[in-house]
Amino acid sequence: MIDGVEYGYAFEAITEGKTTWMLVMTFASLPGGRSVSPDRPKAGWVSVIRSDDHGRTWRFIKNLNSTFRAPLNESSFIRYQDGFLVACRSYENAQPVVVTDADFNVRRQVDLVAQYDFVAKGMGRPRVFEKDGRVYIIARTTPKPRSAAPPPGREATVTAAAVERMRLSLMRLNPQTLQIEKHVVLRQCRQSAGH
Repeated sequence: MIDGVEYGYAFEAITEGKTTWMLVMTFASLPGGRSVSPDRPKAGWVSVIRSDDHGRTWRFIKNLNSTFRAPLNESSFIRYQDGFLVACRSYENAQPVVVTDADFNVRRQVDLVAQYDFVAKGMGRPRVFEKDGRVYIIARTTPKPRSAAPPPGREATVTAAAVERMRLSLMRLNPQTLQIEKHVVLRQCRQSAGH
């Protein structure tokens, strides 16, 4: 409980010395929580909380749903320059990736759904990490459907690519431009059109 709000889902934490920042989520059923999406009535907002005494006490820092102007769920972050780089799953058909300052105020923000065909509805369980000086995101993705060109006088038909469902994707992200430099499908699941 922090200021009357109970957080029920911890996503990730970053610790530096005595200080830990943690991404956490509320639920409408817990004290202080309220729904952030009519489609997901139990889901609350994602916040950053902070401890400066090795986790003995915590304080609220920022509501990321309000700050990023999106109804969010699963979120991941790393330190980037003097602030943070955050990747979030949105309840809308969007995929926000955000560079913030040290207080989680937005410096730059992109929507990967608007830019890439391999991300149709946002990413499930995104994890952002740094390896050998490069930034990566691993997440579940769903490609945007492609329709076959219809013969004259007939309606478009959905191709096999549109029937693909979630894939496990690894993406190399340029943190300066927030552009995906490389996308690799690690695992792909196919389902029939009726399922």
